[in-house]
Amino acid sequence: MKNNRTTSASLSLAATAIVGISAASAQADLIEARFDSVSPGRNIEFSTNDGHSYQTTVAGNFNWTRLGGDYDGGGAEGQYVTYCVDLVQHVSYGAEYEFNVIEPTEAPWPTSGMGDDRADRLAELFGRHWSSGFGQDEAAGFQLAVWEIVNDDDLDLADGDFRIRDAGSAQDWANLWLASIDGTGPTADLAVMGSNSRQDQVFMIPTPASGMLAGVGMWLLAGRTRKRKFP
Repeated sequence: MKNNRTTSASLSLAATAIVGISAASAQADLIEARFDSVSPGRNIEFSTNDGHSYQTTVAGNFNWTRLGGDYDGGGAEGQYVTYCVDLVQHVSYGAEYEFNVIEPTEAPWPTSGMGDDRADRLAELFGRHWSSGFGQDEAAGFQLAVWEIVNDDDLDLADGDFRIRDAGSAQDWANLWLASIDGTGPTADLAVMGSNSRQDQVFMIPTPASGMLAGVGMWLLAGRTRKRKFP
């Protein structure tokens, strides 16, 4: 019995050590980057308190330049694009930051995170609709859809905690894309640049098929634009 207990304790300690190493490895991935601009994009008004008050911000593609860090999982090299998942904290144009690379379920930091359901919806939004060829309204609309998924359950920009007003065609694009999220579409691999003090940003980890999917996405968008004239 003594030997069995000793063996069990040793196995337990070994397992704990492995978990600790894995956790440390997960937290070791860092990105150092400069925040360059939000472009293409447009100003919008949003509320996080059921429409009782509104703030103005810019929604669209967040453009970054990679400066360093040991993250090498793809999607954040050179000049790259992210979308904000954190309406509480901020980043400034031209400023340089260091982020931990975390799972979407954990973001935004330092809250308890969006959880599995919202992360799955976010992955489907990217898988169905993200494109490298977004124009101003499409880029802003995609950001609005990201914020709606992260902050609400009903995927309705006119209802719930998170609301939008006077966003024009960007809101139309967001509503169109949000209406398609049903758990059956293609999904994308995502990661988040997370920080306890700076605005968290989600980005897509490309796969060999990403370029093809982006092209198909823009072809579908073009067809929808011809059929439906947004204001």
